[in-house]
Amino acid sequence: MDTASQKGLAGWNDHRITRRQCSQMLLTVGMLGAGLGSMLSACTQQPANLYWHSEDDENHSFQYLSRKFNETHPDIQIQQMRLSPGSPYNPHDDVMNHIKSDQYRPDVISLDVVWMKEFATNGWLEPLDRYWQPIQDRANYLPNALQAVNFDGHIWAAPLHTDVGVLFYRTDIVKTAPTTWDELKSLSLEATRSGKAAYGYVWQGIKTEALMCNFVEVLSSFGGHLFDPHDPKKVTIYHPEAVQALQTMIDWIHGPQAISPLQVLGYDESGSNTTWNNGKAVFMRNWPSHIFWSNDAQQSKIAEQFNVTALPAGSTSTRACLGGWQLGINAFSPHKDDAWTFIKWMLEKDAQQYLAVKETFPVTLKDIYNDQYIDDFNPFFKKIPDILRTAQNRPQLVNYPQVANAIQQYVYLAIQQPKIYPADMALKLLQGQLEQIMHQSK
Repeated sequence: MDTASQKGLAGWNDHRITRRQCSQMLLTVGMLGAGLGSMLSACTQQPANLYWHSEDDENHSFQYLSRKFNETHPDIQIQQMRLSPGSPYNPHDDVMNHIKSDQYRPDVISLDVVWMKEFATNGWLEPLDRYWQPIQDRANYLPNALQAVNFDGHIWAAPLHTDVGVLFYRTDIVKTAPTTWDELKSLSLEATRSGKAAYGYVWQGIKTEALMCNFVEVLSSFGGHLFDPHDPKKVTIYHPEAVQALQTMIDWIHGPQAISPLQVLGYDESGSNTTWNNGKAVFMRNWPSHIFWSNDAQQSKIAEQFNVTALPAGSTSTRACLGGWQLGINAFSPHKDDAWTFIKWMLEKDAQQYLAVKETFPVTLKDIYNDQYIDDFNPFFKKIPDILRTAQNRPQLVNYPQVANAIQQYVYLAIQQPKIYPADMALKLLQGQLEQIMHQSK
């Protein structure tokens, strides 16, 4: 054997090889003669070690699923990465900092639904078209969730679980759920004035993506749009419908008929859920995953005294905001095939059922919603598909972070200081800011 061949065989011991490469190597044994020991050594190396940058894992569900996958796939080992407590980065920036890193570069990435366009357009995701076959298999998953990851002619990620804004309401206080915002306000005032609850309605008013979701839902319920539905780059936020929607949110907090505490200006999902679980509110807007906390009698005073339904309508229909997390393959990963093996496993029934039970996540596999075990455990679950059918995606934009930050800023100014930034003024300023952002992105 020549020197170059010997160096090549020696190098096989330094890097893990794929199963296909292993087979090809063994087929050449007869021709090469020497080096059989090196080949066999290379084929019996340690398993592929992959990193998964997951979403938040407060209940350790993803840690558990990673461990179960590793037990059944000895040739692939998943190591979960999470944002460290006290980290100066948010989840989006943390992924960005690691995606091309030589150290702890994730092979599998959990992606918020609003990151999809940015990550795909910048070449950070490996398209899944050649992996997710046959195409008919995709029809087993919720269409709204698939729509969020399917654009520009490719499937860019696999929807692990979706999310959708829902209305929680106290069944011990109100007999029938409100179907309009006016009804919700009337029932809230009746309950608070009679002393049945401290507050009428809690939601997420903190200047984060949570506020963006709340605003989009109220905006669409009055027939308003952030962008022209027929021209997704044309800003249309400064319209009477949008002013009415924002004024509705202002009136929830300020004035003689306020139904929300001033504290909602600092509430994220957990903050509003704490007030709700303490029995202080009649209504709450939140995600279905909070059903888990609300129905736990050890930490909730209103367990088994609530129900969930679609969000109310304004002057038109109701359209909840679509959330959720997807699993994508890092385009810079050397283990793309193994990464897909893990993602496909997470899409299968066992993992999806576990997430539906443990986290009350609205998972994406359709069959879970017809699962009697799930229905017995969480009777609210069967309501989710109907709400999802009319849910809306937030704008799919490469510059979504800049757009969302501007919306959050001006909506927050209006609901925090309506005398200084009345709804009309705030939206006029927002219109100009968004037009500038969209012009710069051309």
